[in-house]
Amino acid sequence: MSAKRVYSRSVLLMLVSFLTMFLSGLLVPSSGQVTTVVRFDAVHGLSSGALSDLADSLTAEGLTVGDVVNLSSGELSTCSLLIVAGSLSAFKAGEVALVGQFVADGGGLLVAGNAQLAGLFDVTLSAHQVCLWGPYSCEPIPGDAIGDHPTLVEVSTINISRPYYLERMGAGFSALFTSGWVWIDTNDNGNLDGGERADKELLLGAAGPYENGRVLILGSYTPFTRKWLKESDNKQFALNAADWLTMPSTAVDYADLCEERLTDFAEARESVGNIGGNASAVDEYISLVQGEIDELRAMIADRRYSDAISDSQDLLGTFSDALAELTRLISLESQISQFERSLAEAEVKGVNATEAFVIFGECISSRDMAYSAWSEGRTSAAEQYSEQALQKLFSASEKLDELVAAKERSQL
Repeated sequence: MSAKRVYSRSVLLMLVSFLTMFLSGLLVPSSGQVTTVVRFDAVHGLSSGALSDLADSLTAEGLTVGDVVNLSSGELSTCSLLIVAGSLSAFKAGEVALVGQFVADGGGLLVAGNAQLAGLFDVTLSAHQVCLWGPYSCEPIPGDAIGDHPTLVEVSTINISRPYYLERMGAGFSALFTSGWVWIDTNDNGNLDGGERADKELLLGAAGPYENGRVLILGSYTPFTRKWLKESDNKQFALNAADWLTMPSTAVDYADLCEERLTDFAEARESVGNIGGNASAVDEYISLVQGEIDELRAMIADRRYSDAISDSQDLLGTFSDALAELTRLISLESQISQFERSLAEAEVKGVNATEAFVIFGECISSRDMAYSAWSEGRTSAAEQYSEQALQKLFSASEKLDELVAAKERSQL
């Protein structure tokens, strides 16, 4: 074989490596994962440090946890879930409006034992705490008192201590769980005194949508404290609640990330064309993926958040496959360009390169089918066609080398 050949596998591997690095910078600048940020309102309620076991559990699930120390739209803009546990200080009117807007824009809000913020969502907490069986004691909520809700999957009992009960539940909210036998501590002394009435089936938690976001309201933050988080199914409930509350913002974040990746492909279009790739195939691919992103947005509008998240993750996964195949196709284009130059040089020397040209035509046919499959998102088929094209190109190159060598020998 001629030393001038540029189609060796070592050269091809170097070219693929270079193009992979080049395109990776253009098309896949990050991991493709959405970061879910949870903030504890440390101004009006307990901080992540005060509820460290809950914070640690959320962190272990991959969430980024911190505190809000100055409630503002700027801090909330980077937050997926706001937790307000207890009532250490009153909210100002402007702060209540900020929280309401945060949820309306798709944020999640967990309110535990804060009557002022519960009122924003038309939920009224009782003036007095209830005792489930004795002073300052806690009793698991029985399984038959737990409702059917995504936050209660694999949850049969919940421990809660001296909660306020929900006197009124906002429109669109679902009851989470109710008490068993309780008494209302009207004088707040922790004892069952004369005149204090006993009640059954008091509502202790509810959850529901609020415009584009979600809200969960409990009569107490005690299920999340160090003492009680490990009891019953409290931890499972807390993790379920975080997942459910962050779904709207997570779904939007994933759809946005898909849009960003598609923008990366669009920005790379000119570079792909300059390298020798099929820019029209990139246009077709962009159009195909844009249609899928539009479907994601429609799912979010229909509040099918789980479906939107799952489909977004699947779509992001296809981007890496598409990048790998596009890189392979571009390396093929570069090899084709090299061959065309060698073919022209051979013809100038008077070489009859018909046999090589016929094989080369088969290469071009396979390449075109590879681009067609790639633009339709059929990366596996595209890979098969591009491999066929590459093999045909090697064969055409070898045949051309033979023809050139034969011509040179005939001239000796």
